[in-house]
Amino acid sequence: MTDTDITAPDPTQVSLLRHLPRELRALVAAVDALRDAWATADEPARQRLWGAVDDAREAIQPTVDPSLKRVLDDITAERKRQDEKWGVQNMHDFEHISILTEEVGEAAKAANEANFTTGSTRGDYSHLRKELIQVAAVAVDHVQAIDRRPGGQP
Repeated sequence: MTDTDITAPDPTQVSLLRHLPRELRALVAAVDALRDAWATADEPARQRLWGAVDDAREAIQPTVDPSLKRVLDDITAERKRQDEKWGVQNMHDFEHISILTEEVGEAAKAANEANFTTGSTRGDYSHLRKELIQVAAVAVDHVQAIDRRPGGQP
């Protein structure tokens, strides 16, 4: 780590500081104090300061609910599987909606089987979950297709 690794904030960032919550403004002030201390610190003190910075960095990392991470990872994996199977889909909105509706129908069927059948699938929500992941992945694909269009045109 060199002295140039810790730099003064960009003026546009400074104007944004007033919009931050109090806790984050306090953190920015602490970082400023660390930067000032760094300039006059000997090497052992710099190592301790750097350790404190690393600890603070870890402490402020956003935490993601593990169940949400699992769902998003599953949707991402399903999108990859779809692209590998079908290639990138840049079709008309109505085609995307038609595919999405078909997937929603499969999810509805799986929900009925999990909740209302008398067979072995009653109470088994794994198929419903799989179908809902496919619904989400198809919806994400549609959004990606829109984002690839110049001007968002069909």
